[in-house]
Amino acid sequence: MYHLTSNKKTHQSAELIYNALCEFIKNKNFDTITIKELVEEAGVGRATFYRLFDSIEDVLHYKCDASFIDLRRYITQFRKSEQLAAPTNSTNLLKPLLRFWYLDSFILEIIIKVHRLDILLSNVENMFTIMFNHIDHNSNSDFQEDYFVSIRAGILFNILVTWIKNKKDIPPDTLADILIKQFRAVENLELLS
Repeated sequence: MYHLTSNKKTHQSAELIYNALCEFIKNKNFDTITIKELVEEAGVGRATFYRLFDSIEDVLHYKCDASFIDLRRYITQFRKSEQLAAPTNSTNLLKPLLRFWYLDSFILEIIIKVHRLDILLSNVENMFTIMFNHIDHNSNSDFQEDYFVSIRAGILFNILVTWIKNKKDIPPDTLADILIKQFRAVENLELLS
């Protein structure tokens, strides 16, 4: 777990540690990176590291969580600029979501490289849990939170991982359009008996 306060110096130290970790990950196996070499590279004390983080994995949690907070702000701005009313359909959020990660997917690339997909999945699940909490449950009484989150998180998680592994080979808006067409095609399929 990480323990950051709103203090600007705390966040600066956390960023120095994250940047040092990124440098090591370029040339070294994640499991062999030590806190000693990490704090030396970051130029911070060992006590500073332990004041902010319990483990090196927590540095990845911190940065991924921060990126998802930025993503939510980005989506909020998108909704305002497009004058979208709340709640917004999940497919309407694909373009801004993919645009956001297209511009800055470095943390996702690192998480995939070091095989810590659990960090990404927990953030995606949290995003849909927040979305579920904004749904009018009176008009959608048959929505079950665990399935709502599971379905959407599973789809988005796998899309992001595949897209990042493919080096974001399809522009975000094009990919969103392709995915929406595929979702609609599945909805229109009739079950064969």
